[in-house]
Amino acid sequence: MTENPYARTTPYTPEEEKMWAVATHVVSIFFEGLAPLIAYIVFKDKGPFLGHHVKESLNFAITMVLVAIVLAVSIVGWLILWALPIYYVVFRIIAAVKTSQGEFSKFPLIWVKSDDKGIASDPRRGPRHVYEVCLLASLGARQ
Repeated sequence: MTENPYARTTPYTPEEEKMWAVATHVVSIFFEGLAPLIAYIVFKDKGPFLGHHVKESLNFAITMVLVAIVLAVSIVGWLILWALPIYYVVFRIIAAVKTSQGEFSKFPLIWVKSDDKGIASDPRRGPRHVYEVCLLASLGARQ
C-alpha cells in the first residue's frame, strides 16, 4: 500500500490549531449538526487546543438538538423554543472570539462527564453546572 502524498507530515502549529478551532465554531453557526461532526472526525487528534474545541463544539451541537427535542415535546417549551437559535448563535460567536484569543473555553449549561466516571456530579466537590445543582437537590447526598 502506498502512502498518501497529500498527508500532512508536520504537526499543526498553535496558530493553525487556533485558526481551525475558530473556523469550526463559525462554520457551525451555519451548518449546525454537520460541521461539528466533520470537524471532530477530522481534527480530534490534531493537537490539544484543537481537540478540545472540536469536542466542545460537537457536545454543544448535540446538547442543542436534545434541548430542542425536549422543548418541542412540551407545551411550555413551545413558548420558549424561539430563544434556542438566539442562544445557539450568541454562544457560538462568544466561543469563536474566546478561541481566537487562545482560551480553552467551555459552553455554559452543557452536560459534561465528571472525571470520566459517569454523568453524575462528584459529591466531594459539589455541583459544577446548573443541571448538577438540580440533580443534587433532587437526589440528596450520595454514598
